[in-house]
Amino acid sequence: MLSCSKKEHKAVVKQNFTVSNTTTTTTTKDSITKVIIQKDKVKDTLDGLAPHETTCIKKFTTSYKFSAFKVKMYTGELVAPNFEGNPYAGDKEYVDFITEGCKNNGINFAGRYTNIQKSCGCMCEHIFIVDRSNGEIFTEGMLASAEGEGRFGFTYKKDSKMIIVDSGLFTDDNFTHYTCFYKTAPEIYMWKSKRFKKLQ
Repeated sequence: MLSCSKKEHKAVVKQNFTVSNTTTTTTTKDSITKVIIQKDKVKDTLDGLAPHETTCIKKFTTSYKFSAFKVKMYTGELVAPNFEGNPYAGDKEYVDFITEGCKNNGINFAGRYTNIQKSCGCMCEHIFIVDRSNGEIFTEGMLASAEGEGRFGFTYKKDSKMIIVDSGLFTDDNFTHYTCFYKTAPEIYMWKSKRFKKLQ
């Protein structure tokens, strides 16, 4: 998988707040939010850069469902992001990006959080999470594995603490098959105690 180094990743979090090459799709029926790297850009990379032996189509099976991780929805006043003590509080672009992300998105994850995605500059997405009950911001170090690496999109629901990471690899919306680009496969996590716990 093409990824940023940890050093590059931190620099991107602090500085690279350009327009993101992503597509966000919200399905009202079940309130699923999908954030994926643009399909054409992934295909260009697969066809133009990767040797055939680095890619394949695999079946994805899991027993985990969003409904098994349902949470109670927070119904209080939505709190603005709190930058006090945040290491990037002095970066105006970072502050503006998080602030605008919260203004443009309500609760979209785990009952009381706003998830915001940003391109990290090397065909990847970085995720930011804001607790809308108190304004706490989670910027990095939330994924236990591959910290600092780019991800191929995320899929999550506003009333569930489960999230699918690298969901942009799926070949369709049924989550049955995926492109195993450089041995990368979709992963499933749950939000627990200010970070993600890997389930699969």
